[in-house]
Amino acid sequence: MAKILAIDIGGTKTEAMLAEVTRTSHSYKVKILDKNRTITRGLHRKEFLKELKNLMLETNVKKSQAISISIPGYEINNKVVSSPNVKAIEDFNLQQWVKTNFKKKVFIENDANCFAFAEAKLGSFKKSKNLLGVIIGTGVGLGIIINQELYKGFQGIAGEFGHTVIVPRGRLCSCGKKGCLEAYISGPSITRRYIEAGGSIPSPDPLKIWKAKKRDVVAGEVIDETIELMSVAFSNLANLLNPEFIIVGGGISNLPFFKEVNARMRKYTMKSLKTLVVKNTLGDDASILGAAILPVK
Repeated sequence: MAKILAIDIGGTKTEAMLAEVTRTSHSYKVKILDKNRTITRGLHRKEFLKELKNLMLETNVKKSQAISISIPGYEINNKVVSSPNVKAIEDFNLQQWVKTNFKKKVFIENDANCFAFAEAKLGSFKKSKNLLGVIIGTGVGLGIIINQELYKGFQGIAGEFGHTVIVPRGRLCSCGKKGCLEAYISGPSITRRYIEAGGSIPSPDPLKIWKAKKRDVVAGEVIDETIELMSVAFSNLANLLNPEFIIVGGGISNLPFFKEVNARMRKYTMKSLKTLVVKNTLGDDASILGAAILPVK
């Protein structure tokens, strides 16, 4: 049993959770002891770190044995190299900052990896050996589980699905490239495409656009393109890795696109391929739960 302070840094909010984690064989049990959140959207590094430190203190960091952080990006040599949606931690040694301030063991992992690991170990699909976890929210990320183990690749950055190019020379992405998947199917990108196409819904968001798709021509076109690009992207994953499930989380997973995406994918997947795209089972807590259990061996 271990007490872990798990943190989930997101594009709009940051959450902290003190959890008691027990592992027996290949199963985990998590008891949540405390949980808090703060809004961190748009903060510069100094203000962000101040808010993060206060959040950790509020969540009884002193009672933890280790700190495990889920980030929307990746690190190389203990430095966050890329985090397009939370610039406050980009090009920063977050791990050293945490160690200096709290004198604890520190683990940092990509949020989609945490999400996929939690779904594989705690969710309804935990009997599946091979699955993918895709987060579609402020950004788009991917966690890969092969034979019940997290696959991270040569440099530890496997799964940057949102920054695979789906439309050559297409829309500018937050990462600086053009045509990335994230620039089309993330929440902000769906809204931006609707506004730029002349949509008239006041204060639009993806859910409002979805609900209006049958009576609003622009909404219908934006949603149709979103579903088509999702179908192409997910079919590429299915053809490449042949997982049993592609589990989708993040705010966009609340849109009821699953039936249509699964149907459209059949145009692009190999014959007889049975991969299914499904909604997550752990809700908004998936990434922070993954952060909590990852350090416990």
